Amino acid sequence: MPAHLRQLSNLQTLTTYIVGDEYAGTGIDEIKGMHLGGLLELYNLRKVKTPAIAKEADLFSKTNLDRLTLCWGSEQLVLSKENTDFSVLEDLRPHSRLKVLKIQQYGGREFASWLVNPWAAGLVHLVELHLIGCSQCETLPAVWKLLSLRVLCLKHMPSLTCIIRVDKKYSLKVDRLFPSLKRLVLVGLKRLERWQGGAGATCSNLKTTFEEKVTFRELFEVEINSCPNLKTMPCLPSLKRITASIENYRLLQSITYLIIRKQMHVEEANIAKASNDGIEPFPTLGAEGRDHYSKLRVMRMDSTNSFFMPTTLPRALKGFWSRLIQLRYLDIFNCNTLVFWPPEFKYLKYLIRLSIRKCPNLIGILPAEEEKYELCMSRLLKLELYGCSSLKQLPQCRRLCVLELDECPEVKSVSSIWLRKLENGLDMLYLSCTSWTSLPTDLGTFDRLGTLWVSECYNLTSFPDELAHVQIDTLIINECLMVKELPEGLDRMLSSLKKLTISKCPQLEKFCKEGPYSAIISQMGTTRDDSPSTN
Repeated sequence: MPAHLRQLSNLQTLTTYIVGDEYAGTGIDEIKGMHLGGLLELYNLRKVKTPAIAKEADLFSKTNLDRLTLCWGSEQLVLSKENTDFSVLEDLRPHSRLKVLKIQQYGGREFASWLVNPWAAGLVHLVELHLIGCSQCETLPAVWKLLSLRVLCLKHMPSLTCIIRVDKKYSLKVDRLFPSLKRLVLVGLKRLERWQGGAGATCSNLKTTFEEKVTFRELFEVEINSCPNLKTMPCLPSLKRITASIENYRLLQSITYLIIRKQMHVEEANIAKASNDGIEPFPTLGAEGRDHYSKLRVMRMDSTNSFFMPTTLPRALKGFWSRLIQLRYLDIFNCNTLVFWPPEFKYLKYLIRLSIRKCPNLIGILPAEEEKYELCMSRLLKLELYGCSSLKQLPQCRRLCVLELDECPEVKSVSSIWLRKLENGLDMLYLSCTSWTSLPTDLGTFDRLGTLWVSECYNLTSFPDELAHVQIDTLIINECLMVKELPEGLDRMLSSLKKLTISKCPQLEKFCKEGPYSAIISQMGTTRDDSPSTN
């Protein structure tokens, strides 16, 4: 930082100030006389050696500030033996109308008095609080009392054991816990076990319950990541979106129960299992809610092997899928137990988009005991399959508009079962596989393709001649280095073709300029475009 900034006495905006040495004119006292407003980020606060110097910053008088960041520095420096962080934070008290406060890499064991009880200290306008890397703090400030708080973000606080701590003298009413909180982020809280703790907390048996007896009435969105000891969820009647990386079986039970529970309104769930060691049985969910359907519309699943079994699914799992009738979008990633098309997908009557990625054991046929049934996702519009190296068979999709096949080398047919039941041609067919030497042989059975996009088929040598009889509006060929020519009998296809894009295909580009159809192609025109959109 430039030295002696205090000379800029009329400065009103200083978004970032990196504290240096006082003797060099870059100490925190340099901002004392400035009437700063908006955002102020103070970094390297480990350089502030005494509370008296911290007080010189005079943050309390800077009433035009609405966002404040206080960052001490790297974790290694925070944990020094001569830790003055607590006393420094005490004298960095901001004014009462502050809206956003971020405290990072703070090394004290307790927070300053003005933050411990922010309501009593007058921070009644605080909307967002971010506590990041406060590794020594075992308890949170009493922010659950704040009427204005809408966002609470807690990251990398390995000593924290609970969110709300109540003593015997103080009894919290349910409707007073975080009365306005909309978004909660919990990341890297290694010792967090409960939502509510302390001598005055209402106890729940964590071995038998999915839910603690604590309610966040207005909470709209929750994110949980790297909290290995958290096993339950609070009551969240307004929850719409949940993102969770699950590291224990009990939390899987609690979150699954939360999604399908009666009177819940969760619309989006992003579930990932951080550890992928072995296959756990699906949690028993009990009888509640069998007569109702979940409101879930979007679900993304990463390494959630418990939801997909290679043999007959347990009763509890069938019950889970049968309640997701309103699901519109399903994304499955990195599930090793997904082998067959799950028969339970028949319950997903309103599913319009299915994406399956990096599921190497997926074959794509129905299990033997289910072969007499048909799996038909009648409303599915878009099917994305990526990195499914064992996939051989596609499901039935009568209304499919977009099909994307990327690195699925065992797929030899794109029309065998489902095309006979397809009501219309495809709007887009995307094909990409580095090991393919030829495209699926049945492309000629299509009457119409809105867009055919063939990309990164490095070993492909030619296109099937049957393709010339398909009505195609747009043809995109990208990085097919060994393809030398277009199929024979192109007159019909070229007559309907509206756009031809060839990119990074040197031999094919030469054919378009010098081959038998060069005159037609030159009249139609070709374009170069390395990255056409698939959306």
